[in-house]
Amino acid sequence: MKTFFYPDDAFLLERTVVTVGNFDGVHLGHGRILDRVISEKEHLGQKSVLVTFSPHPRSVLMGKEVHLLSTLGEKRLLLEPWCLDNLVVVRFDRKFASHSYRWFIKRFLVDKLGATTLVVGYDHSFGRDSRGKVEQMVHLGRLFGYRMDIVKPVEWNGEEIKSERIREMLVSGRFAEAVSMLGHPYLVRGKVVPGKGIGKRLGYPTANLSITKNKLLPTPGVYTASATVGQTKKRYSALVYIGSSPTFGGKNIQLETHLLNFSGQIYDEYVGLEIGERIADEVKFRSEAELKRKIEEYIRRIK
Repeated sequence: MKTFFYPDDAFLLERTVVTVGNFDGVHLGHGRILDRVISEKEHLGQKSVLVTFSPHPRSVLMGKEVHLLSTLGEKRLLLEPWCLDNLVVVRFDRKFASHSYRWFIKRFLVDKLGATTLVVGYDHSFGRDSRGKVEQMVHLGRLFGYRMDIVKPVEWNGEEIKSERIREMLVSGRFAEAVSMLGHPYLVRGKVVPGKGIGKRLGYPTANLSITKNKLLPTPGVYTASATVGQTKKRYSALVYIGSSPTFGGKNIQLETHLLNFSGQIYDEYVGLEIGERIADEVKFRSEAELKRKIEEYIRRIK
């Protein structure tokens, strides 16, 4: 998948099937759109393009930080199963937001990206003040010569799947429901940084991860995960702790993980965690010995 950054990179695409959106978390609803993009591009013999935005448009338009389900790097990993040809990352700022929906369609999607087919969700909006709706896209398609493919939403337990709803579930501790809506484990990727060495002292060394500040983490607790280290594809079963270490008087939320059957120094390496299940709440233990016994119990569950 080629990645282009707009407006920094010089590029011009021709005859493409295009979809547009934040695709935060790449959940099951996004998956239906992506399936349609691939189906269309194979049927037409064209290239596929996904247009996304960085930073998240709401953070610019509302002046309020949006906690993301997926950073750009994580999003790229989550998109891999669809084997898209091109990813276009638009730098979203006030200048870009000021463009009309007609400009966005004609000058950007059609003239620059070569769109012959646009695949979007039924409630997609775009352009200055989100004035452009699907109806306008259909109308402009007749003028500018592209075809519209409008995708219906995906529901889970009678509820429409949306990134914002998944965020709410993660914040409220409903991790299993969030993962069900995502359709995949919750991906967290971070750089290994030095910690306090408590895990090593207990006999279970952990990798402490530095996480992008606007990445949304699940609520404090203990989780199971599948982990990768650096660029290797080898996977390790992992125990993940998110919390402030109240047993040791900690105050700041951190994420650390113990990789089973792994040894070696991995400072400054990137670790990817596919977090699948929440198995325990955060607890303040009375002693290190009690904490160690509990860690041993958690590890037996994932061996």
